[in-house]
Amino acid sequence: MANYKLEGKKVIAKVAALSDKELKAVKNYLALGYTLEEFKKEKKEPDEAFKALTIQKWLEENGTKAQKKEYWDRFNAPVVKDGVTKTKKDGTPKVKGHVATLAWFKKEFPNYPEV
Repeated sequence: MANYKLEGKKVIAKVAALSDKELKAVKNYLALGYTLEEFKKEKKEPDEAFKALTIQKWLEENGTKAQKKEYWDRFNAPVVKDGVTKTKKDGTPKVKGHVATLAWFKKEFPNYPEV
C-alpha cells in the first residue's frame, strides 16, 4: 500500500490518490483512534558542495592567503581565444569565473567538504 503509511498512532496518506481498498483501510484505522495527516513531500536541500559562493566562503574561513590569491587569480582570469581577450557587450573583459576554479579546487582540496 504505497499511498498511506502508519507511524505510531498516525496514518499519513496521499488522500487524493487512495484507491477504494486503501480508503477503506484508512477509515478502519481512523475508527481505531488513529489520526489522519496529509502526506507532505519533504524538499531536499540541494548539494552546495561545489558552488562558487560555498567554495569562496569555505576558502575565506579555512584557506591560506596563498590559496585565496590563487583562487581569485584563476576566477578573475580573462577569457582569451586565439590570442584575443574576449569582451562582454558592455566592453568589459569576460572572466573565466567558477569554471576555471573548480578543477583547481578539487585537486587542491580532495577531501572537501570533510576538511
